[in-house]
Amino acid sequence: MFTGLVRDMGKLISFEPHRQGDDEVYHAGIVTNLPKQDLTIGASVACNGMCLTVIDCKDTSAQKDFAHFFHVALSPETLDRTNARRWSLGDVVNLEPSLRVGDMLGGHYVSGHIDDTARVIDIQPYHSGRYVSLCFDKKYRQFIAEKGSITLDGISLTVNTVCNDVLTLVVIQHTLDVTSWSYLAVDDYVNMEIDILARYIVNSQSMIGSS
Repeated sequence: MFTGLVRDMGKLISFEPHRQGDDEVYHAGIVTNLPKQDLTIGASVACNGMCLTVIDCKDTSAQKDFAHFFHVALSPETLDRTNARRWSLGDVVNLEPSLRVGDMLGGHYVSGHIDDTARVIDIQPYHSGRYVSLCFDKKYRQFIAEKGSITLDGISLTVNTVCNDVLTLVVIQHTLDVTSWSYLAVDDYVNMEIDILARYIVNSQSMIGSS
């Protein structure tokens, strides 16, 4: 589990296919300043909101400004559902290690299981931040509510408005400063995870209605 509060901005420095049985998985190499205890082999790290498993980690001196280098594996399912299929070397990656018992929950409960991608259709200045509009698949409309929570690229955000298949967000300057969204542009695709509570509420209602 995660909170949607980004702890570091890493950088993608490798992204290569690897054969695993009949499937072709990708290994992504990311440099970061996350503490090494958060990057032990088998640990879960949210990378742009995707819950991925660390498969190796080492110190690095080759990359200026970064202390550690780790690899994660991305399955065909992950590539199909996320914006990782559009990754390029040098991309900034939002990183959050998994919650520990007793950690403060400052965002909302985030599973790291991406539902789909949403497309940025407009960005406007808003006071010191930005007003961002995104288009999403209409089948997720029932899970998205005005003033409800949503996770985009691993960032816990509050929905400002939602109408049909478009949602809007007010992104404050602090969020821009500590996440990859300072680089966000129109037509970018971002990873979207709907609120886990909304998912279970809607699912329970549909089960009651069909019984």
